Amino acid sequence: MRTMGEGEEKPSKGFLLREASAATPRNGMLSRALLDDAVTRVTLIGLAAGERRAEHSSRFPALLLLQGGSCEMHLAGDRVELRQGSLMRLRAGLPYALLAREKSSLLLILLKVDEERWVP
Repeated sequence: MRTMGEGEEKPSKGFLLREASAATPRNGMLSRALLDDAVTRVTLIGLAAGERRAEHSSRFPALLLLQGGSCEMHLAGDRVELRQGSLMRLRAGLPYALLAREKSSLLLILLKVDEERWVP
């Protein structure tokens, strides 16, 4: 399978964007955009152990996949423990915060759609 290069025309079938594994930093957070087009934004995020991401939200619905490590997530007042392989679906506008319990890597997929028309 080949990887799509910058400036290359998109094929009509699927393609490998990039290897989707994050380097986890010793301190802080690293993020890398893998794709940002009219319908999807895919971001790879690496969090150091103990790193906190303050409460925030997105105007788009999203999927959050914990690829490695473990995190505590606060969703509108509820606490959820995420472990490797956990997949969360987040509605647009839902406030959430993260705490990395250990070094962790996440894949965040924002779906640039009108959620009112997309979700029953």
